[in-house]
Amino acid sequence: MTSSQEAETLDRILADLVAFKTVSGQYEAALGCLDYAEAYLTRCGMHIRRKEYDGFPALVATSRSTKRPKVLLQAHIDVVSAPDSCYQMQEKDGRLFGRGVFDMKFAAAIFLKLAGELQDRLTDYDFGIMLTSDEEIGGLHGVKMLLDDGYGADVCVLPDAGKGWKIETSHKGCWIGRAYAKGLAAHGSKPWDGDNAIDRLIDALCEIRELFKDQDEDSDTLSVNQIVGGAVVNQVADKAEAVMDLRFLDDESFARLQREMNEIAKRHKVSLETVRHITVSQTNVDHPLVQPFLAIAERLHGEPLKRVRSLGMSDAHYFTKQGTPVILVRPDGGGSHGDKEWIDKTDLGVYFELVKAYVEEVSARASSDR
Repeated sequence: MTSSQEAETLDRILADLVAFKTVSGQYEAALGCLDYAEAYLTRCGMHIRRKEYDGFPALVATSRSTKRPKVLLQAHIDVVSAPDSCYQMQEKDGRLFGRGVFDMKFAAAIFLKLAGELQDRLTDYDFGIMLTSDEEIGGLHGVKMLLDDGYGADVCVLPDAGKGWKIETSHKGCWIGRAYAKGLAAHGSKPWDGDNAIDRLIDALCEIRELFKDQDEDSDTLSVNQIVGGAVVNQVADKAEAVMDLRFLDDESFARLQREMNEIAKRHKVSLETVRHITVSQTNVDHPLVQPFLAIAERLHGEPLKRVRSLGMSDAHYFTKQGTPVILVRPDGGGSHGDKEWIDKTDLGVYFELVKAYVEEVSARASSDR
């Protein structure tokens, strides 16, 4: 390791990454952040490939010249917007605060630091680092396109879920849909002369919501997150639409709910269309490439990792669709997308040791087998 990189502590790298205001879609900020990563990884001797899809830049670095390393370490650098003060990482009471420290620039910092520590023996290992810039808006122009271009791995470590040393075994499926109603405009003083699209849309939505009584983390859920209709205040609305967010436990539940929702919509002359559909993603914790991670984590963390089903989404489903096992575990932290986002400083160091030990064990074993 060079003397300059020896001085680059994990905290310092993370602070540097946080300073880039990489809100999803901010092209120049994403470029700058990836330029920083490329410069660091180039000094480590990694093979670098830069890609860009529809204005969203990405980077893939590998210890060998390959598009499919044994172990892939994946993270997104994009974040949601925040006050300027959040882009200056702060430390208080053993916690690091700043936009992206937990979601999920801590992982990118760990991956860079790992490459630095292994640079003198890179050829002994078969691992890669993938950084993308669009996860917060769906990952369609990042991980998905990279996998479509032939990038991949035997196993992927993606620390974007599994809060607090819990491994995510699955996440719910997601359907984002639009409900649309057309009506007939009329003067607001004579509603009987028209057909109010808002009325029909609301009636349909109220009936659809009855399918989701007593929602909780262990049930299918529905949230109506956007609604708009009408043109002017004194005119019967001739159009209205709403956007719904459906999270489902399994494919059978989704098929049943879609059938029932479509029947309701049809009765109210409302159309439903799919904006986005993400299937349920699962991780087999008994997979031979997952088990070593769990064993090392138990040794370093001091107890076995608990299992959890995630309520949120990540880019993991793109990998699982290709049959690649994805390891989703994070250290202690919280406040994602809030102004008090944080990560435990000690846990950050422990997680680094976990990733390092895993890469050394699994990808070194691969090098001897091939």
